[in-house]
This record gives sequence, C-alpha cells and structure tokens, in this order.
Amino acid sequence: MNLINLAFRTNTPLVVMAYPEYPIVQAADAPSFVRRHHVLAYLQSYAQEFDLTGLVQFGQTVKSIKPESKFDEDTRWFLSKQDRDTGAISTEIFDVVILATGNYSTPYLPSIDLHQFQGAVIHSRDYRRPCDYSEQTVVVLGAGPSALDISVDVASRAKQVYLLSGDHDVTESKIRFPSNVAIVPARISQGLGHAIVATNGAIIEHIDTILLCTGYRYSLPFLCESIISTNGGMRLTPLYKEVVSIRYPQSLFVMGLQRESPMAHHASVQARFILAHLEKRTPRLTTEEMLADEAKEVERRKALGAPIGDHTKFGFKYNNGRTLFRDYVEDLQATAKLGTVVPDVILDLFEDTVRKPVSELRRFRYRLSEDGKSFIKAYHCPFAS
Repeated sequence: MNLINLAFRTNTPLVVMAYPEYPIVQAADAPSFVRRHHVLAYLQSYAQEFDLTGLVQFGQTVKSIKPESKFDEDTRWFLSKQDRDTGAISTEIFDVVILATGNYSTPYLPSIDLHQFQGAVIHSRDYRRPCDYSEQTVVVLGAGPSALDISVDVASRAKQVYLLSGDHDVTESKIRFPSNVAIVPARISQGLGHAIVATNGAIIEHIDTILLCTGYRYSLPFLCESIISTNGGMRLTPLYKEVVSIRYPQSLFVMGLQRESPMAHHASVQARFILAHLEKRTPRLTTEEMLADEAKEVERRKALGAPIGDHTKFGFKYNNGRTLFRDYVEDLQATAKLGTVVPDVILDLFEDTVRKPVSELRRFRYRLSEDGKSFIKAYHCPFAS
C-alpha cells in the first residue's frame, strides 16, 4: 500500500494490518480503513513496546552488500553504508543478511512513446492532492485500486478525467465515478503535443497531465544481479519459498518483498520461517531441489491463470476466492512445522478486501468476533468518517 497522499486511506482493514503479537483494539465506531497517521502511530507504538528503536540505524543508505566468499553458501557479508548527513562511508561484516527493503519505492514506467508529449507526466507515487490539478484535463493510466481511487480523487478538482483502463473492466469495481470521469478501454500508444493516441485509435486532446498508475518494480541496487536477479524489476529469483536465497541458502534471505498481502502477518510468517531455517528445522535441500521447487510453484500458478511476469502478487484469486497468499502461508507453516501463524480469520478478511478500491471498501466496517474466529462486516455511511 502506498501511503503518499495525505487524504487517502489504507485499502486493508486496520485489524488485519496489526502484527499477531501486538493486536489493535478499536472502538466499535472507529473506521476500518484509516489514514497514514493511524498506521504510523501503531508502528511507533509497536517499536516502543518491543524496544526496537535502538536497533535501527537511522540516516544510513546501504551502498553495497557483497559476499566474503562467492563459493560458500553460509558466507559472511560485507555491508557498506553511507551516512546521509556527513557522507562518510563505513563497512560492517554480518553473518546473516535479510533483505526487507519494501517494494513500493521504484516506479514501473511502461514503454510508451511520450517524447513529444508537452504536458506533465508523473507516477502515482508522486501524487499528492487533487487541488494540484484544478481545472486540468487529466489522463489516468491503470486499472488497479490506485488508478480507480486517484481517478475519483482528482476528479473533485480536475475539469475532465480520462481513465485508460486497458483490457480491464473497471465497472466491476462498483465505484460510482463522477460525471467528469470518462472510462476509455485502451492504453496509451503515443503522446503528441497536448494530446495522446490510444491503442483503440481514439485521440484525446487538451491534456495537461498524465498520471501513470502502473505499479512498481523490484530494485536491489546494492546487490549484484547474479546473487538475486530482479528480472528487469518484475520478479526476484532464484528464491526457495520466495524467502531463501538459493545461491546462499544459509546466510541471505528476503522478507516482505512480495505484493498484495496483509504485510504484518506476511512478515510474521516469513520471519518465523527464516528462524526455523537458520535453526535447521526446515528440510535440507540441494540447490537442484530448491530450484525444482521454485519452478514447480511457477508452473502451478501458471496453470491457475495467475500472471507469471510478477508471480509474487499474492492477491490473485481462484477457486471461488481463494488467494495465492493463503496457499503461501499454509505452505510455509507446513514446511517449517510452525503451527498456525496467520489465523484463518485474517486470511478470510484479506480475501474479502484485496484488490478492491478504497472508494468501495469505505462503505463497510470490519471487526473480529468476540472469539476471534470470524469477522463481522457491517455497512456504514462512507462519508461519516
């Protein structure tokens, strides 16, 4: 979830965003989808509760992470970092490295001929306020929750909004788009002056701004591609269970870099899996066996119809609403004999809300039942809070 716009709300219920060891208690009338300051307050409270702040080195930029030995799977790692204030560079040695850098910072920019377009082109990451587009004609490219929410938001100030949704039927979202939002089932082919040519042949003129709601790509600039490849920013490989580096399975791990999941619970199950692996409580597999497991999972998801270009989008649904995230959690829990880390009710809640825009979700409030085994979904006025 990208929390840049101050007015936007989370697209996951707050109760699902909490870490299992530190649940959130909400008042009965509190909204389920909250603004960024609510999330920040929870994370700060979590860090204080578990005394984590002292473990964080603030103001540091990681410049490189290199193995001490290229041929030792449990090698130590040289980590070089730069102080943002002084510019000083220092290097430390670590036995284990876990990459938990997030995946919503480097925009994915599609290959579109916009060299001759004379208006502004920005990515949704840099979208702030609708008033920045007052009386403008705006093109929004995309069909995901961000594209839908931004289209509605910017329409409150823009003169006209064109939502180019490609092959996706955005009417399934049940959003009531404002009258100044026109849905165009096409993509951008080319930009000329203050106009664009769409892939369906339509020409849209007098455009001031193009907003690219095209998602993000993976970026690990501090790590050699031969260790973990980003495959052009679309997919991280080779990884066993999307956590363990197959080249350095005893000392290099990835956590929380997959997309479309309740991140706190996602990170919790992965952290426990990594600990189990380091304590040798997971199966000891050869490189060939780990690569085969990775390939088998890709083929399974392909057979389900899931996008393979970015096979880490866990919000993909099949079989009457079951998500890849549920599959993934159950696989990690079983492989490492973790027991239940992510309760079924959290998975149920996630599957009820994933891939839906906030404009639709705000009509409801979600609460866990008293026994914590089910959830309650109640309608409320979306403009009340």
